[in-house]
Amino acid sequence: MHDVIFYSLTLCVVVSVLCIFLIMHQKVSRQQQFTLMSGVCILAVMLGYWFLVQADDLSSASVAQKIVYVGTSNIFYFILRFIAIYCDIYIKKIFRVLLLLSNTVIMTLALTFDKHKLFYKNVEYVSTEYGAFLEKESGVGNMLFKVMMAVYVIIILVMSIFNINKRNTSRSYKNTVLLFFVITIPCILYAIEKMSYVKIYLTPYGLAIAEVLTLSLVYRTHIYDFNNTAQAMAYDTIDDAVLAIDDNYKFKGCNNKAKELFPVLRGFSIDDEIHSLDGSLFDIVVNRDMKELCVNRRYYKPEIKNIKNKDKVMGFVVWFYDVTAEREKTDLLENYQKDLEREVELQTQKLRDVQEKVIMGFANIIESRDFVTGGHIKRTSMYIDILIKGLVKDGTYTDILTPSYISHIKLAAPLHDIGKVAVPDSILNKNGRFTYEEFEIMKKHTVLGAQILDDTLSGLDDLEYYHLARELALYHHEKWDGTGYPEGLSNIDIPLCARIMAVVDVFDALVSKRPYKQSYPVSTVYKIIENESGKQFDPLLVRCFLKVRPQVEKVVEEMSD
Repeated sequence: MHDVIFYSLTLCVVVSVLCIFLIMHQKVSRQQQFTLMSGVCILAVMLGYWFLVQADDLSSASVAQKIVYVGTSNIFYFILRFIAIYCDIYIKKIFRVLLLLSNTVIMTLALTFDKHKLFYKNVEYVSTEYGAFLEKESGVGNMLFKVMMAVYVIIILVMSIFNINKRNTSRSYKNTVLLFFVITIPCILYAIEKMSYVKIYLTPYGLAIAEVLTLSLVYRTHIYDFNNTAQAMAYDTIDDAVLAIDDNYKFKGCNNKAKELFPVLRGFSIDDEIHSLDGSLFDIVVNRDMKELCVNRRYYKPEIKNIKNKDKVMGFVVWFYDVTAEREKTDLLENYQKDLEREVELQTQKLRDVQEKVIMGFANIIESRDFVTGGHIKRTSMYIDILIKGLVKDGTYTDILTPSYISHIKLAAPLHDIGKVAVPDSILNKNGRFTYEEFEIMKKHTVLGAQILDDTLSGLDDLEYYHLARELALYHHEKWDGTGYPEGLSNIDIPLCARIMAVVDVFDALVSKRPYKQSYPVSTVYKIIENESGKQFDPLLVRCFLKVRPQVEKVVEEMSD
């Protein structure tokens, strides 16, 4: 009979070891950890009973009994923690600490029971056909041990019942029943062992059954760390490269994408110095140079994230985000924007060309009715171009003469006499000087021109052009000293475009032949212009007009030919 018990206990030890290996085979989670620790405690109990059966004196039996207590004083703590996690019940830290302290005290008393009377008052060695036993008279420590075990059992059973009510599913119910038997079977066999008149060990078999049931629960519910497993799968399948470094710049791991992008990492082992990396990767990891990388026609943007444990930086992760799609979208949008801008520019230019042709059409209509001043519009436009270039070169009125302003004044200049279309032909083409009444009518061409432009151009999107054209038509006969018409404006109250038009308009009138006068020599006209500086004309414009005299004379000569 002794051999049967010996071999059966040996089988229990083997089963316990096998269960531990099967639990370790899966990815460890918190539940796995506590299951594994309870398995280790059960193994200790099994070994203790295994040695106890073979003990041949009090000393060896006492050692075996102490091994049993190493397991039994801790096993229920780990089972409790496992079930708490399984049932999603949080145990406060203070209670966990108190339970561990109680276990430690009980285990300490049990491991030294042969040195004092606190755990056992008396211990005797007994040998039977079933194996060696210790006849024990319980002391305070042993009573506390039994009370503590009873408390563990009650708490675990309450949590199991709570879990049934909480989840209320058939699968949860079956699993909770398994938990119930994991606790009750060892307790029932332990109670039978203590109440039986026959000295035989039943507790190891109860624990072996409990361990097998726990292992069944682990495999039934797939208790392993889903988070870590999912993270590991994502870690190796994402398009981003991830590299982990500790605070001492030692390599701690990387995913497959990182090895693909940086083949040098394939030769790295855990805790290798990172300083042996190649140039670009070294600059990013060590020098924190967050420049974008292009590898195999894909773009990666690096970012460094610290790894912390209770606010202490333990290391960092270099994350290379794949930004190829964003880069392609950006490039596509930029190209589309450029194409759109070119198309808008082309269409704008076409509209401008049409606009210029319409404007010149208006100007030609004016000239076709004014036989006296033929070619005046073309010449004044050329003089304006020369004068503006001179002003820009000298830095005069550059705050006003923006590229847009210059473009608009050149385009609007041909319309400065558009009001003449409303002047009677008898006055417009009179061969001789005007009477006072005729001149008063002629003077109205400025106001009439502004009205015509109000009616035709005020609806344009380009309001700057409309305002410039209107100012040119309305104010080009105003004088610097305020003696001009139609409003008698003076000085800088006269718009700059009208002041410029006034100079070139008078210049062309003087150098051109009219029915009532001969043309004046350019030198004489320049003297007149210079003498009128500060009177009829803006002094700054006169000064510049004198400087560009060679260009102006060249136009006069070409137009005369």
